[in-house]
Amino acid sequence: MTDPRSAGRGQAAVIDFDHYRQRSLSESDRAWRDLRKECPVAWTEANGGHWVVSRYQEVASAFKDWRRSRRPRVDPDVSSLSVGNLRIPPLYPEELDPPQWHPCGGFSASCFRRERYNACSHASRTG
Repeated sequence: MTDPRSAGRGQAAVIDFDHYRQRSLSESDRAWRDLRKECPVAWTEANGGHWVVSRYQEVASAFKDWRRSRRPRVDPDVSSLSVGNLRIPPLYPEELDPPQWHPCGGFSASCFRRERYNACSHASRTG
């Protein structure tokens, strides 16, 4: 996705959101619920700056549109995904873009189908 700092005004919301800030599951659930309601796609400067995408439809769309949602590789030996301050190896298949992604992409894409999401969501709520 395009960095909103280079986009025109009004094209991207910038929010104060740090997914490490919440100290309990209920705080985390509330923060994500608020995001889904108020601003489902936004940019935050927290943790080095990144996009926050909080609703199913927007996550699925970003996953399918790899040209707009690709993650820039700064160091080929280190993950471009943020996990605190850890320097970890690249996480595959999450960090692959086509054509390297295609062999495992069909399986990963199946995880984002609405019926699979609904089944998993229901199972997690019912224990």
